[in-house]
Amino acid sequence: MKFNFKQVILPLVVVGMATAAAFATNAVKSNSLATPSEWGYVYNHQKQECEYKMDCSEVPGAICTYLDQQVFGVNRFDELGQPILSECSVLLYKPLN
Repeated sequence: MKFNFKQVILPLVVVGMATAAAFATNAVKSNSLATPSEWGYVYNHQKQECEYKMDCSEVPGAICTYLDQQVFGVNRFDELGQPILSECSVLLYKPLN
């Protein structure tokens, strides 16, 4: 019996790739169920701008706080997608995880 690479190895490679793709797809679905993280800011009155303090969530629940101060999300971004730190008023909640 002659060993034929294409008839033996190629099907094993295809099955292995399909299995890996199935696991990768399942991992992406599991991660999409996690609470989306939003950057939480506290307004610093001395600097007159918002300062990053912690990750929060937009999923309703308990209010996100840092040292007894309510944490907010930034509601305006510049043309590069960077937060405008003079405005933080988006209501954020504590992450569920």
